[in-house]
Amino acid sequence: MSGRTPNKHDEWHNASGQPPPGPALWVYLVILVYCGLVSLIVFGLPLYMIFVSDDNGWAAACIFSAAFAALGASLLIIPIGNLWDLPRAKRSIVIPLLGSATIAALLFAGFSIASYEFLEGNIPNEAHEVLGRVLLYSIPVVWVGWLVIFAQMASSVDRLSLSSRMYKWLLAGSVLELLVAIAMHMVVRRRAECCAGIGTGIGIGVGLTVMLIALGPAVFFLFYRRYKQVYDHHNSRAES
Repeated sequence: MSGRTPNKHDEWHNASGQPPPGPALWVYLVILVYCGLVSLIVFGLPLYMIFVSDDNGWAAACIFSAAFAALGASLLIIPIGNLWDLPRAKRSIVIPLLGSATIAALLFAGFSIASYEFLEGNIPNEAHEVLGRVLLYSIPVVWVGWLVIFAQMASSVDRLSLSSRMYKWLLAGSVLELLVAIAMHMVVRRRAECCAGIGTGIGIGVGLTVMLIALGPAVFFLFYRRYKQVYDHHNSRAES
């Protein structure tokens, strides 16, 4: 006899005699598109750099892809653990906290690089150097601050709500960082320097990367909530 606890899927199946319907087709299409984009980064980029490109940046590409996958996976630990009804000990918030704090720090770092290049030449050199040091030292402050805020928040909200707030904050931050970095990039590109736009371009790239990482939990919650809505609707019909 199996020791698995019956879940809602089994209850619906027993009540109606049929398996519960899945989400609508458009939900699967969204998941398919997102998984395709993630696969291009995690697998396609390093394979391209190793076998196709003549550049020697394959090691950097592999590190970037591995970091992208690890940070994205850290945001999915709590939602997946909740869906699979894993024991509370296996749904620890430590890894999601560390992963989301690292993503937030990277996002601020991208903003700092873009801002540093944008302000170059617009403020005195001494002030520009001080600004660079302030932005650099602020990156670990952002990392620690994120940990403190969400660790405190974890004591007052459930873990699924905490995970939802994490990805929403990161997604909103990536959109804001992108808007600012793109505006600064348009200004910097008008300068005569041959390397103008590198810093703001890095800021745009970081914003896009964080946005794609933060969309992972968003796509997961889309599937989960849509499935739950369909299940609840048909389960209520089966009971009546």
